[in-house]
Amino acid sequence: MQLNPYLLFNGQCEEAFKFYEKCLGGKIETLTTFGNSPMAQKMPAEWRGKVMHACLKLGDGMILMGSDPPPGSYQAPQGFSVSLSVKDPTETERIYNELAQDGKVQMPIQKTFWSVRFGMLVDRFGIPWIVNCEHAAPQTAGNLEQAQVHGGLAHFGRDRRTRHRGVFMNSVSQTPATTPSAASAVPASKGMIWTGRVLSALPVALMVFSAVLKFLKPAAVMQSFARFGYPESEIFLLGVLELLSCVVYLIPRTAVLGAILMTGYLGGATATNVRVGDPSYIMTVTLGVLVWAGLFLRDGRLRELLPLRS
Repeated sequence: MQLNPYLLFNGQCEEAFKFYEKCLGGKIETLTTFGNSPMAQKMPAEWRGKVMHACLKLGDGMILMGSDPPPGSYQAPQGFSVSLSVKDPTETERIYNELAQDGKVQMPIQKTFWSVRFGMLVDRFGIPWIVNCEHAAPQTAGNLEQAQVHGGLAHFGRDRRTRHRGVFMNSVSQTPATTPSAASAVPASKGMIWTGRVLSALPVALMVFSAVLKFLKPAAVMQSFARFGYPESEIFLLGVLELLSCVVYLIPRTAVLGAILMTGYLGGATATNVRVGDPSYIMTVTLGVLVWAGLFLRDGRLRELLPLRS
């Protein structure tokens, strides 16, 4: 028994298969149009040049097939992904980048806890792909090991681990696409992520409240600034800087920069409190620790850069 993916296109089958032939290093063995088949007279004139059946042979005997269904019967692919396993990380990135060109990235190619490279995309022909490199290996002529379809319970692979992972990959392919910054390279539990969010919310809430007080300028705030030695004209500017650093921190893509800005602001506040002998510096130091602790728990990029253990 042999199971092969059969892809349907909306009149783009020939273009797609010639692209796959070049990208995947295979060879088109069959490319039959409706005009060259007994069905020619049953097809509209503009559809006779479309592909009735195409066959692309890849490495290790894997075969990719496809066609342009008759006009009006095409449906966009849904509920499956073509899973491509490659042995070399560099070759994996090349294939992923070529497939993703003019397509839609669902998960950027990256290192994960199960693979040295893994990425998900929908190419410009509407075909969803999973590109995976489980282990690094020297580049050989057999780098392109397999191509397989995962859809519901219909999934297959060359080894038991690939088969068991099929259902998981299919479920991932149905989730909304994430930005590179949101896709953590180091996985985290839901509890860790929510703990990080709570820890991050505490310094943000207090700093936003502090910024609002600077805008309102109540008497108590004005007296504190006079004791710290700051002129009244700088109160509004400090409030703006405090608020902007929180905004930058809350945006996932710029969270690390926001943490640096918040830490710098809190460091200045700590120095001011120490200079005038105000014990409030304990709070500003604590807030600085919470800024980075919260970010560490909710951002995989930071955990990958500063791992607590190997």
